[in-house]
Amino acid sequence: MVDEYPRECLTIEVERSLTAQDVVSTLEYFCELRDDPAFIRSDDGPEFIGEAVRTWLSSREAKTPYIALESTYENAYCKTLNSRPRDELLNLEMFETLKEAMVPVEDHRLNNNHRGPHSWLGYQTLAEFVAAQIPPEPA
Repeated sequence: MVDEYPRECLTIEVERSLTAQDVVSTLEYFCELRDDPAFIRSDDGPEFIGEAVRTWLSSREAKTPYIALESTYENAYCKTLNSRPRDELLNLEMFETLKEAMVPVEDHRLNNNHRGPHSWLGYQTLAEFVAAQIPPEPA
């Protein structure tokens, strides 16, 4: 799950497959931490268009700009998002179990958010940029 602005990776769920209820559980968790999303962009995978997700989206009044099936132009965002961890991590390793994969996948996510400076953010990390966007609490 990525917050499109500023491209912060909130979580990478490591499973053999995900259900619509898994997606809803993840969305619920992050809505407790942050505001409800105005939009949720996804492809048309069954875990994203299932009844549980559609009901949840409706209850939160979130819009859903689904990416059309086989739409190369629209799907470029998701392809890029998924290709970097695949190219930089998953294609280089063989994992015996899901638990074995979780540690390097989470490390990759944390590196992207907290350790790697991004040129489009003036060489700040995503965490630094996000922290600077939060208004200070009133005294």
